[in-house]
Amino acid sequence: RLTRELLGGIKAIKLNAWEAPFGGRIERARDAELGLMRRLVKLRSLLSALFTCTPTLVAVVMLAASTYAYRTPLTLKTAMTVLATVNLLRSPLVFL
Repeated sequence: RLTRELLGGIKAIKLNAWEAPFGGRIERARDAELGLMRRLVKLRSLLSALFTCTPTLVAVVMLAASTYAYRTPLTLKTAMTVLATVNLLRSPLVFL
């Protein structure tokens, strides 16, 4: 909005030599916008990493809970069954 106003009134700004004050205002507005964009990019990357790691974390928690609850050693058969089930559930999670 500020840039649009500046471009609309560029003739008045030039005639009154207001380039420096308006330049400062635009610089502050751009800095604020860049800060907001940086936070948005950080949030998106955090959510992307969390979404990518979730199936693996679910599998680890399920295997640990099963081993702890049933007091039985973890076998390859059990681990592969859980991993296959989690991998089957991974694609429907994309659509949530």
